[in-house]
Amino acid sequence: MAPALFTWPSKGKIYHRDSSIYSRDALEKVLHTLADDPRIETVLAHLMGNSRC
Repeated sequence: MAPALFTWPSKGKIYHRDSSIYSRDALEKVLHTLADDPRIETVLAHLMGNSRC
């Protein structure tokens, strides 16, 4: 098992729309990189905050 962390700036708010949009492409790249690595079998994600859009 190898832990990895992806985080983005929140400007001290639970949800900051501009920050999440800014970070979206980077998160997609990280997930594709993990999916393409045959050593990675499972990805566990945790959302801290809420999912309000």
